[in-house]
Order: sequence, then C-alpha cells, then structure tokens
Amino acid sequence: MEVSSKMARQMAYKRKLEEEYRLAEERRNSWKRSNYSGYQVSLQEEEEWDYEEDKERELDVLKQKQKEEEEKKERIYQKEKEKLLKKRREYIARAAKFSELKKKRLDEKKMIDKSNQILEDQDFWAELEKILKENEIALQDLENYKRIIEIEEKEEKTDPVWCWRPRSAWGILGSCNKQISLGACTGV
Repeated sequence: MEVSSKMARQMAYKRKLEEEYRLAEERRNSWKRSNYSGYQVSLQEEEEWDYEEDKERELDVLKQKQKEEEEKKERIYQKEKEKLLKKRREYIARAAKFSELKKKRLDEKKMIDKSNQILEDQDFWAELEKILKENEIALQDLENYKRIIEIEEKEEKTDPVWCWRPRSAWGILGSCNKQISLGACTGV
C-alpha cells in the first residue's frame, strides 16, 4: 500500500506542476506590458506579434532613456560646475582677504619692531649713561684711594721709623706690629 500511495502522490504533484506551467504560459501569451503607457494590453492568441517593431520600440526607449540620462548627467555636471565656480570665487575672496590681513599684520609687526628698536636704542643710551656714571664713581673712588696712599706715603717719609734688624732676612717693627721689607729698615 505504501508504494502505491507514494506513486499516487508523485503523480498528483506532477499533474499540479503541469497545470501551473500551463496557466503561466497562458498568462504570458495573453497579457503583455507596454513600455510606453504602463497599462496592460491584452493580446489575442491568434494575433501575431511583430517582434521587429517591438525591438525598434525598445531601442527607441533605450535611446530616449540614454538621452535623458545624458541630459541629467549634463545638468548635474553644470550644477557641480556652478558650485565649484562659486566656491572658487569664495576661496579667491578669502585668499585676498587673508593676504590683506597678513600684510596688515606684517606692517603692524614692523611698526612694533621699530618701536621696540627705538626703545632699545633709548635703553642703550640709558645703559651707556649708567655705565658712564658707574665709571665716574669708580674713578672718584680711585682718586680718593690715590690721595689716601699719597698721604700715607708722606707720613711715612716724614716720620722716621726705627726698626731693629734681627739676624734673619725680615725685620719687624717693635711698636706698630707691621712687617716691612729688609730694604726699608736702616739700621744695625
């Protein structure tokens, strides 16, 4: 029983597939779509379809679509070109403004450098005057020191110094505790 029922199922499935195929063929032959109108057109089975006219229509449609695509591409290209030209004008204006600002900044920098140079020159003169004053003060100190030395030398010449000379090479003043050279002492 199982074999016959299996075979019966296969036969039923085969008939069902054949019926579906036959219906699909009928639908394909009886209804076609027109490329121009978008509406379905019913064709009778007894009428003959002119395939060359259909091919020409398809070629015309393809040519028209290609032409439309080219026109669309051309419009897009023109729009992009206009955008790029507009951006270029903006960039040129920005670059001009930037160069103008840069030039102003450089001019300002030159002015600042000039003023700094003038201040440095003034500082230079102020530093030079300061150095000259310090040198004058140092010169006065040296002159004072020179006067003091001259005064001490005069005092030494006027005051006789008595020293005793030991048998060694150096002599020592007994009263003032100063060390003097051997040549300065005159004595025994």
